[in-house]
Amino acid sequence: MLVLARKLGQSIVIGDDIVVTVLAIDPYGGVRLGIVAPRDVRIVRDELLKAIATENEAAARSATTAGLEGVAEPRRNRHELSRLESRVSQPEPDRDGEGPRCTQGSRASTSPGAVLR
Repeated sequence: MLVLARKLGQSIVIGDDIVVTVLAIDPYGGVRLGIVAPRDVRIVRDELLKAIATENEAAARSATTAGLEGVAEPRRNRHELSRLESRVSQPEPDRDGEGPRCTQGSRASTSPGAVLR
């Protein structure tokens, strides 16, 4: 880092087309600078860049999980999946003498007009 001392009204030149001038010095240690630079040169205070970076990181973290609740089911192991599949594919017991009912997930072929209860 290059460190320079400047008095009120003095300037430094960066490259061929950037000039930084000390415009004011307050008694509390603050310094007011004037900067002349081409329009395509981005000039931003350091604390703003840090604040933007912090907000971007927080947004990126929340965006990866925001709105995903309920979209993907939690992972299940093979044993649990096979147990669930066997429960779904078995017909319910006969309760009213009309034969087995189809449970959710089982595939029953029905003829047109047939009524499932």
